[in-house]
Amino acid sequence: MASVNKIEPRSTAAGGGSVGQALVAALALAATLIVIWGGFVFLRDSQATIPKWLTTIIAIIWGVGGVAALFFSANMLIEQFGDRAKSYLRPFVFVGPAVFMLGWFLFLPTLRTLYLSFFNNDSTRFIGLDNYAF
Repeated sequence: MASVNKIEPRSTAAGGGSVGQALVAALALAATLIVIWGGFVFLRDSQATIPKWLTTIIAIIWGVGGVAALFFSANMLIEQFGDRAKSYLRPFVFVGPAVFMLGWFLFLPTLRTLYLSFFNNDSTRFIGLDNYAF
């Protein structure tokens, strides 16, 4: 009996998937981001037409589901890379959204407040450091 050496495709356990799987994962991530943005636009534009309690329930479901879908689709994309890239990128998937949210809700408002502090009380005229003079 002769032994036959088979060449097997790289398994995901060995550190990577096929190009098709990577494309599907990238499309899933893009679709997730589009759905999250669509939910944001829906919630923003429906403030006057939907009762506030229903808007709150929709926002909670959309927010929790959106974050879960975002983590799932981003992790699905990262699983297509090799082991070294996975170990490097995976922390960014889990820490990245938290850093983004801190920047969006803390850092940007701080910069905007600092910028507006150089204008008069209705933000129509630049007055420089006059607001800081005692």
